Amino acid sequence: MDKKEQIDQSDQSNPWRNYYASSWTFRLKFFQHLIDKGETNPIRLIRLVEQIERKCIQSFSEKEQRFGWKKIDFKAPLPTGTDATKTSSFKGESIEIPYYAKTFYDNFILDFLQETGDVDCIVELGCGYGRNLFEMYYGGGPRVPYYGGELALAGQRLGTSLAELNPDLDFSFHQFDHIAPNLNWLPSYEKVFFMTVHTIEQVHKIDLNFFRCLIDSAPQVIGLHLEPFGFQVNSELGPITKKHDDYFNHNKWNINFYEVLTRAQDEGLIDIDYIETELFFPEDLINPTSLAIWHKKT
Repeated sequence: MDKKEQIDQSDQSNPWRNYYASSWTFRLKFFQHLIDKGETNPIRLIRLVEQIERKCIQSFSEKEQRFGWKKIDFKAPLPTGTDATKTSSFKGESIEIPYYAKTFYDNFILDFLQETGDVDCIVELGCGYGRNLFEMYYGGGPRVPYYGGELALAGQRLGTSLAELNPDLDFSFHQFDHIAPNLNWLPSYEKVFFMTVHTIEQVHKIDLNFFRCLIDSAPQVIGLHLEPFGFQVNSELGPITKKHDDYFNHNKWNINFYEVLTRAQDEGLIDIDYIETELFFPEDLINPTSLAIWHKKT
């Protein structure tokens, strides 16, 4: 397969690209409102928005062409205003867990970095406003430069606004498109750590150039992906996995991450270190998170 054919394989529908651009614009305005009221701590700002998101969802009004917060209608609310439990899934099966149970992806990534050794920088691709990066840094992450690659300009602007609140943060945000990957903004480093967290999911198809771009960025490269690709490995894992498969095909979300990942290994670009499907409790019942870790082949 030549380079042109690989490029032609990548695909993401315009409605989803436009949706997230509008969504981050809404969040940018909301965060700016909190900053204008005197909030100056990035992690406190993130927690204030979390309080809203525990009881509300972001909704879009087609009539008014704008986003807003819509309160969730809980069936049996606690004194907190939320339900006592929520339905999640594990290994293809639905499971009822406490409402306040949460998967801390940032803690998982930090624990992995402790095991893998020092890196020169941390790069999240499809970072939104960099929430995971802020969580990692304030959670005890390495004191190295943090880079966010994001398609939506509003997401980049919001991340920059939060980072500017603390001069100790060595954070920067840049343009990145999964279907036309380019890392010209990334300085030269010896060892780069890349991560994605539920962002490749919205890209219908990626191609081999995604991995080529990452491994060309430095002599040593590590990649970690917390993405919902379990149905691509084993669609018969359980009933939730089958619903997951149907949901992604209906929405034109990603259907080929695992295929391209393994092809990158077959072609001698990377070595896959770890694959595990549906490893965490997802917030979205039919969108369970799987894990892939790899390093550049030397």
